[in-house]
Amino acid sequence: MSNIKKKVLFGITSLKFGGAERVLVDTVNKLVDTYDITIFSIYDNGELKSELNSNIRTKSLYNCSRDELGKIKKIINPLSILLFGNRIYKRYIKGDYEIEIAFLEGPITRLFSTKNNYVKKVAWIHNDIKNVFGNGFKAKIKSIIDKNVYKKYNKLVFVSSDNMESFKKVYPEIDRSRMRVIYNYIEAEKIIEQHGTLEHGYGIKKTAKLLNNAAFIKKNEAQVLYETRSAQYMVQFHEGKTAYIPDIIVRYLTTKKEEEVLFIEYETGRCADNDFIAKCMKMSAVTNNLFFI
Repeated sequence: MSNIKKKVLFGITSLKFGGAERVLVDTVNKLVDTYDITIFSIYDNGELKSELNSNIRTKSLYNCSRDELGKIKKIINPLSILLFGNRIYKRYIKGDYEIEIAFLEGPITRLFSTKNNYVKKVAWIHNDIKNVFGNGFKAKIKSIIDKNVYKKYNKLVFVSSDNMESFKKVYPEIDRSRMRVIYNYIEAEKIIEQHGTLEHGYGIKKTAKLLNNAAFIKKNEAQVLYETRSAQYMVQFHEGKTAYIPDIIVRYLTTKKEEEVLFIEYETGRCADNDFIAKCMKMSAVTNNLFFI
């Protein structure tokens, strides 16, 4: 059996602190024993670079961070990538990789879309695509450009089904058979640890996002918390002998400037009756009002 590892190139804007950047570093550190991994970044000197496994190779288009650039170069560099992407790809990116993964929306996805028949190309989409570039004229131009960019990828990976559905609405002409959802595995492991199943954990997360957009929440500038599985959110009763941790906590100030706290539970239709009744019993020890949707 051959011990030669499959060569995979990941691309990202930089390795500075950020959500997608953190996911990338955690992911490649897990995969490095199985794959021969290289990371290409547009800008260098990101804070997370030092956390990479020593067997992961890195290369950059610019040997400095974006923050080190002057005002003019901050304007010119994105234009250069947009206008001369094919040249940049052939000179700085192209190699003997089997898979190239653009791990963030924007410039890196445009660069990695350059045609190469010997490579499988994957675009990883972390955000709601309709919110990535805003609503102005510049955003509309980028949206038109990116429609042709995404058509060049063999696979489009989304970190949530909501993001995938939003993408379909923005780009209905792109082949849906190329699309799939892969949850960020670090987040998925955490959710399973805290909630037992991905269905329950992501249901809580989605409910919290819906609440954040509710008129009541916005009017009262309420704080919606859904990562509550820690001692600081524990509600104790029966003289401290019993504890209850809500799925979602909403905090806001009343018109009298008094703090109001709401506890919200999320359950699926497949929840076992005994579990549901036990949860309701705990909730009834905390409040006289239970609301079901």
